Amino acid sequence: LLQEMMGDEAELSTEYYEGRGAREIIIHLHDQLKMRRIEMGDYAAAADLVERMLLIAPNEHRLLLDAGVLYLRLREDDLARRRLETYIARSENAHERNEAMLLLQDLEN
Repeated sequence: LLQEMMGDEAELSTEYYEGRGAREIIIHLHDQLKMRRIEMGDYAAAADLVERMLLIAPNEHRLLLDAGVLYLRLREDDLARRRLETYIARSENAHERNEAMLLLQDLEN
């Protein structure tokens, strides 16, 4: 993953994993790849990475919002709706819930 993100010459150094467990390292690397895919406009690959992260860390509800937004960009309305609704149900942050609700409202209109 690191070489895909940083190039073939990249090596995993202690800065990537000091103080982190294996799950956190994998999530971090996937997140970096996701950001690169988004920068490249490859929203399908970014959504796939988010779905993989959800398999690894199903309690990271913030990933549901990421997935919802990416599915909106891909015009996958049903998938976007499901991910956003699940995010709203799990999020404890009222501001973030409201933002997700606005996205859902836009989807309905």
